[in-house]
Amino acid sequence: MLYAALLVLPTLSVGVLATRWVRHENARLSAMAAAAIEEQAAVMAGHLDLLVREIGDGLLETLSRLPPDEPKALLRLKASHPLVRQVFLWNPDPALLVPDPRWADTDDLAFIRRYEALFSGRRQWPAPPALGETRTASTDPRSRRPAAQRARYEAARQHVQVLKQTHTTGVGLSDGHFGWLPWFWERDLHLLGWIRSPASGQVRGVEMEVMAVQARFQPLFQQEADVPVAFALTDHNGERVMHTPAFDAWSADGTPTVAVPIGTLLPHWRMLAVAAPSSATVPFVLFSALLTAILLVAILSGGGLLAWQGYRNQRDAARKTTFVSNVSHELKTPLTTIRMYAEMLKERRVRDAGKRDNYLGVIASESRRLTRLVNNVLDFSRLEQRRKTYRKEPMDAVAWLRDVVS
Repeated sequence: MLYAALLVLPTLSVGVLATRWVRHENARLSAMAAAAIEEQAAVMAGHLDLLVREIGDGLLETLSRLPPDEPKALLRLKASHPLVRQVFLWNPDPALLVPDPRWADTDDLAFIRRYEALFSGRRQWPAPPALGETRTASTDPRSRRPAAQRARYEAARQHVQVLKQTHTTGVGLSDGHFGWLPWFWERDLHLLGWIRSPASGQVRGVEMEVMAVQARFQPLFQQEADVPVAFALTDHNGERVMHTPAFDAWSADGTPTVAVPIGTLLPHWRMLAVAAPSSATVPFVLFSALLTAILLVAILSGGGLLAWQGYRNQRDAARKTTFVSNVSHELKTPLTTIRMYAEMLKERRVRDAGKRDNYLGVIASESRRLTRLVNNVLDFSRLEQRRKTYRKEPMDAVAWLRDVVS
């Protein structure tokens, strides 16, 4: 029982420590893999955000170059530009000049209903941050995003500021407030770009064709076969817009998916990323579990072997003690007989010649028995040292029993 306790308790301790270490390493590797995937998803999301911002900057730049008091120029922009869905010209009277509600078609009426809160004055046009204004880390929600995405958002903001400083044509970007307003209407996202003149308060703008912008996302999702991460883009409704070819197969294996927001121009849109099954930490877990099992089996086997050897040595020691006791008893019997008959013959107590011969025969027989016992002890010693082997012979049990009785 002591041997079992000394063997099992250390083995269980090693097994528990090894299991905890494997779990800790698995959690650490999983966290590193998730961080790497999230970083790549943030880079992908930053590319999409910059692409949308560049498209928006280009539309606002084109809008700023148009004559401010020519509604027909806005209509020509709508007819010629594939990324423009609708245009508008609004005065703070309030009065909507373009599209004119009196001559509006179905699309124009839908556009007017969509932004009725802005055109009616119930909602104010947003004021963009002043040039050079920054947000603190405690108030800026972007500070909780990955570093790569924050850097790309900051680069986009600086790009807009540079654009605002460089364009000076007409009532351009440098002469008024401008920006893009995400607008949700009937489960759809719309992007409204606007430029407001500080002098007159007049606002003109364009509505971006979101579907045409999505078509420009497609080259980013043409993933090569050896890329270990697959991506998918979901909209504000959680519906998938587009994805790389391997996303369905890899996400179906149960691998965790990382979601990263796209940016302020596409609110509630997410970039999903999933790693290839081969890059998971399952092989490490299996390998660590196998090593732990081998370690425990080795400890149990070695400890069991030592315990068995200890038990065998203890049993052999007990047998040797019993053997020595039996041999001592067997040696004592012939020695007693020899001494008794020798003393009788020495004191001349036996007068009969036949008895003296019998006693001398007993002394000789017991001497031979004593010699035989000593030889047996020596044979056992040689057997233990592997210097001699057993040699089996048939024997006469009747004669042996008579000798024992005698």
